[in-house]
Amino acid sequence: MGKQKINYVLILFCMGVLWNSCTKISKELTVVEFVILNPANGKPFANVPVRIDERRSTNKGVMAETIFEGQTDANGKCKFEFHAKKGSGHWYVPYIDESYFGLQGEGFDFSYLARPAINWDPIIKDQYNEARYEITFYAHYYLKIKNLHCEGSTDTLVYHAWTPDFPGGGGAYDYTTTRPGCVNFQFEDPARVYMGWQKVEWEARKSSGITYGKDSIYLEQGEIGTIEINY
Repeated sequence: MGKQKINYVLILFCMGVLWNSCTKISKELTVVEFVILNPANGKPFANVPVRIDERRSTNKGVMAETIFEGQTDANGKCKFEFHAKKGSGHWYVPYIDESYFGLQGEGFDFSYLARPAINWDPIIKDQYNEARYEITFYAHYYLKIKNLHCEGSTDTLVYHAWTPDFPGGGGAYDYTTTRPGCVNFQFEDPARVYMGWQKVEWEARKSSGITYGKDSIYLEQGEIGTIEINY
């Protein structure tokens, strides 16, 4: 009888250890929707490889396991739903394959704009998560300024250069500059900007009066253009 009692206690002890070591699974759904688009033109990126990793703390450090792999559809979206493991010892991270867009110095250049931090923001469990990535490409432009009919050192040019906000915000530059005198200026090297609209408007003040003007260009990925201010 004594041995049977000891075995019974051992069985209960082992069952308790196994129960405590089990990870509880949430009854609520965790939803992750990747949204990847170009804010300069609003176009989605299709067929971008994406994945979700589960990370967990162990006595050997942080371990990672991929629980989902997929690709964005024609709308630049990809959704995954799952029941997350409870507790701070388990968390989930979205990833996109950046090699899809090329690497700087290899093929073509790219830059990230407004978006979640790439490949680290943990997913909030038991709710909908939008893993939004707004990605656009570089273009280049020259700026040329010439006072065609200079009337002296008191001539003054005030110009405002900007790119309109992308859908959802995120204009790359917006500044105003004043140049006095008989200006004859041109960029030696083209400025690197985000693709999309580049605009300038100006006010030229001279003894003979005030004139106004504007110029704009739309630049595609990798394109080089010129904006001119002739007054």
